[in-house]
Amino acid sequence: MKFVSTLPAIGILLCCAGSSYADTPANSGFKPGFMDEEVGGELLTAEICKPEYPRASLRNEETGVVRLDMLIGKDGSVIDGKISQTSGFRNLDYATLQATMKCIYRPHSKAGKPFQQKHLLQYVWRLE
Repeated sequence: MKFVSTLPAIGILLCCAGSSYADTPANSGFKPGFMDEEVGGELLTAEICKPEYPRASLRNEETGVVRLDMLIGKDGSVIDGKISQTSGFRNLDYATLQATMKCIYRPHSKAGKPFQQKHLLQYVWRLE
């Protein structure tokens, strides 16, 4: 059985959308903006925070979508993560939460000052 999983990360700050896992390589360049422009939020460590499909879930052919509310710190690390929508399968939910806690983001900043930021993260588990 082959599985395919995607991890689009959508940054939510009031009405500002962030970047996605698929289109933000770890070596993407910094794009300077105006001093009062908010920047940051790109996922920098895509490979280390990609969850592995749980063996029991593969065996049981479990699929689903997990949504997490993440709090990204001033240093870009994940401070907190909570499941906001379950896949319906505990193993998939746990694997997603555990892996995404290892993610590192480019810190959000405004006027050159980093700040904490909330992100909505979605992970799709599917078998092909």
